[in-house]
Amino acid sequence: MRSPSTSMTRVPSVMRRLMPMAVRKALVRKRCQRVICMGGVSLGPYASTTLRHGDKIATTADCPLSPSPTHGITPVMTTLAHISDIHLAPLPPVPLRALFSKRVTGYLNWRMNREKAMSGEGLTNLVRHMREHRPDVTAVTGDLTNLALDAEINTAYNWLQTVGDPRSVCVSPGNHDAYVRGALEKALDRWGPYTRGETVDKSPFPFVRRHGELAVIVCSSAVPTAPLMARGEFDDAQAERLSRCLSLLGEAGYFRVVLIHHPPNLELRHPRLGLWGARTFRQVIAQQGAELILHGHTHKSSIYAVPGKTGDVPVVGVAAAAAAQSVQAGDDPARYNLFKVERHGSAWSCTMREFGFQRLSTDIVLRLQLRIY
Repeated sequence: MRSPSTSMTRVPSVMRRLMPMAVRKALVRKRCQRVICMGGVSLGPYASTTLRHGDKIATTADCPLSPSPTHGITPVMTTLAHISDIHLAPLPPVPLRALFSKRVTGYLNWRMNREKAMSGEGLTNLVRHMREHRPDVTAVTGDLTNLALDAEINTAYNWLQTVGDPRSVCVSPGNHDAYVRGALEKALDRWGPYTRGETVDKSPFPFVRRHGELAVIVCSSAVPTAPLMARGEFDDAQAERLSRCLSLLGEAGYFRVVLIHHPPNLELRHPRLGLWGARTFRQVIAQQGAELILHGHTHKSSIYAVPGKTGDVPVVGVAAAAAAQSVQAGDDPARYNLFKVERHGSAWSCTMREFGFQRLSTDIVLRLQLRIY
């Protein structure tokens, strides 16, 4: 039996064409509310029941996060914070048996390079500064851990609780969170609601978080790799699911933000460190469009673009949050980005502000402000 909340009288096509655009978008959004929750996974605190597999059976009561998205004539501003590459310090004691794997190279890298740069109160101060802005949604694009040890995974969960409630914080895992086989599964299980949302089938990625007119689509490029490799992967199956999410959310008029740890643009491709499947990712964006793509991994602030359905889509990377004053050549000091998204009629307004440390100062300052849309 269909729930009354999913029943909606079909409006004749002639009448739809005569309706104001705001009303037509509202009807599309209401249909999208029925369709977008198509998963077959339990969403923990986000849903009272496990969603069934099938395109049009979920009701708005089943949908996690937002039973009724904000829309209409009155503009509603949504604030999105982006932070990445946490690399929580200090590194816990490493059992000897754990070093009989790829972890031995990561452990040596930590001791020789990263330990000095990523220790101290820099991360704590950066998160405190970010939270003072009271973002509606916080996106964390991976590498919460260093070697993906069990102790690190647990510490990362405790850190996520300092960032915010799971309903407003979402995580796209990074290559360090999948450092060895089995580590990513442990991380996703421990971090629980921070890595879950609305899905189109039983696969965990991509998942969707919605807040007002903002929709965050969280992908995963995290896979275990051989020593000295830090690449990510984006396969055809995840591409197909991402395409469905973007299509549904685009039809409903959301501002679509895609999260992925590895950068998908051509300028940052690298056979050992880059995203395998980046071309597939870009093809989905070109076919379905998006409004913004956020990533980490490079430890650098960057702004590029990839072709979208109706124009270029900004691709924004953020410096690693781990190092207040980076001592590694090429790495930027720790930063986070703050986006403010608002609809003006049929167009979007999106501004970005970058906050972070200077190389020779412990103060967190506004480093950059620009308008993206």
